[in-house]
Amino acid sequence: MYFVAFDLLHLNGHDLRDKALEERREILASMIEPGGRIQFSEPLPGEAKAIFHLLDKAGLEGMVSKRKDSKYRRGPSTNWLKAKCYAIDDSICSASSVKRASRLSL
Repeated sequence: MYFVAFDLLHLNGHDLRDKALEERREILASMIEPGGRIQFSEPLPGEAKAIFHLLDKAGLEGMVSKRKDSKYRRGPSTNWLKAKCYAIDDSICSASSVKRASRLSL
C-alpha cells in the first residue's frame, strides 16, 4: 500500500495555507524519499482535455486542476476545478412489472 501526497498545509506547527500551491508542493517534494511507501503526486503536463481523455479511458474517477499560485481555501474555489469521468450507456427497457401498493395497518 502506498500513500500519495499532493499538498502540505501544516509543517512543524507552521500554517502553510497562505503560501502558493507551487511553494507548498516544493516543500512537500523535498521531504519525500524516492522509492518509499509515501510518494509525491507529480503534475501531469499537457493539455487538460487530452489528459482527461486518458484518465477516462483508464477508468479513473477524474482529475483536479489547480492554479500554481493558488492559496489553500476551504470549500469551493474558482482556482481549483474538479472534472469527473462518467460512463453513459444507452439501454432499452423491454419489460416491466408494476405491483399495486397495499396499505399497512399498525
